[in-house]
Amino acid sequence: MASIAAAQARKVLRDLVLRPPLLAARSQVIELTPRRWLNLQEYQSKKLMSDHGVRVQRFFVADTAKEALEAAKKLNAKEFVLKAQILAGGRGKGVFSSGLKGGVHLTKDPQVVGQLAKQMIGYNLATKQTPKEGVKVNKAADQIKKLYNLFLKIDATQVEVNPFGETPEGQVVCFDAKINFDDNAEFRQKDIFAMDDKSENEPIENEAAKYDLKYIGLDGNIACFVNGAGLAMATCDIIFLNGGKPANFLDLGGGVKEAQVYQAFKLLTADPKVEAILVNIFGGIVNCAIIANGITKACRELELKVPLVVRLEGTNVHEAQNILNNSGLPITSAVDLEDAAKKSVASVAKK
Repeated sequence: MASIAAAQARKVLRDLVLRPPLLAARSQVIELTPRRWLNLQEYQSKKLMSDHGVRVQRFFVADTAKEALEAAKKLNAKEFVLKAQILAGGRGKGVFSSGLKGGVHLTKDPQVVGQLAKQMIGYNLATKQTPKEGVKVNKAADQIKKLYNLFLKIDATQVEVNPFGETPEGQVVCFDAKINFDDNAEFRQKDIFAMDDKSENEPIENEAAKYDLKYIGLDGNIACFVNGAGLAMATCDIIFLNGGKPANFLDLGGGVKEAQVYQAFKLLTADPKVEAILVNIFGGIVNCAIIANGITKACRELELKVPLVVRLEGTNVHEAQNILNNSGLPITSAVDLEDAAKKSVASVAKK
């Protein structure tokens, strides 16, 4: 298949991204965020598929009628499909400003490929999805390729360009940009992460980041000490459901160490709003015994003065429970998450 490269005509799609923040007892707040999707040319999509092992037809991209003819000869196929590349549907029934009807043609003659290309490249193709004047067929592809290569090279999770426009001189330019990165790639993107501007963060968030802790301050009085973002959200929600209010969202992550447990307690107890601490740990990767040792050390060295409710489950949980039970510290154990939430809320209510 010989493909003719097209000018970029972007189609903006919107969807609703539901980001459930913390849920109140009987209400739910949903934030609706518009998302823009990158719309690639057909040949670009096929290239991505081919690069990832998906079988596609052989194809070339041509910028001129001469290149189209040469591509047809190189393909040496029994039949050729010539497609105008624009970001709009209905190409087959479209009409060119040259008078040629149809943006998709089949032929068995390489010479015809060249003749058809002459009536396509440089002319506008109008379809039911384009403006009345149509979209000019030539080449907006180089910049898209570079954006995609950038996305991969820098370990991005999002590369957003808005607007992405063409100057009167025909240059395609990114007039604005927003890029998000995969935090897990920090070890190989050190120069990029060194540019992180933390001036807008809360001081406690910056302090937490030093120890690989994810901390978000809230307006409640029950501190949450949890491993895993999903479990942290569930913990905050169940505190709400039992009549309490979380003071923070603190995620220890999967590879937590005893020193991190100590630093987490130090951060939590430094918050004057905190009147109780709920520890909710599921030990899949995390060793519950490490958590227990960190808890007892923190309680002793920091002279913890607020109620502490601990729910542990998973790897080495029995050893962890023995450590807590034999510590001689005023630690309240919980059998499950609901039990932990009720005891945490009750401990605050007693004050």
